[in-house]
Amino acid sequence: MDPNQILAIIGAYNDDPRSFTDEEAELVAMLSKSLGLNFRRENKPISKGLFNMADIGLLGMLPNEWEPWSRGQSVYGESFGEKLGSGIGTVAGLPMALASGYGLARGAGAIGKKAYGMFRGVRGMSGSGQGEGLLQLTSGSPF
Repeated sequence: MDPNQILAIIGAYNDDPRSFTDEEAELVAMLSKSLGLNFRRENKPISKGLFNMADIGLLGMLPNEWEPWSRGQSVYGESFGEKLGSGIGTVAGLPMALASGYGLARGAGAIGKKAYGMFRGVRGMSGSGQGEGLLQLTSGSPF
């Protein structure tokens, strides 16, 4: 490819990045890095921070495909601002993760109590209600 064409493509991208698709932008980023030229990268620190906060708060249950992706990130990596935003989002998501874990622990405890109650037997199901546990109900005789 002619170097003048490459310079023209990189200049056109730097003038108006919105006129290029994401795939074309990644190609322009590779060309500019190989020639050592300036590439106008996207910077999404707020959206990356919010994603990390939600992902940490939900104990990592968000799919990685939903993570915001900046143009040129595959070639140049994340910018300092994006790394900082991701770190702040991670720290901000920790209280939500602790609250989620606490809620899960409480729910597991409630399920355990319910299972223990079912194992012991339900009162008032039949007869006098004295000594009618689950094992006695299945054996056929209440005593």
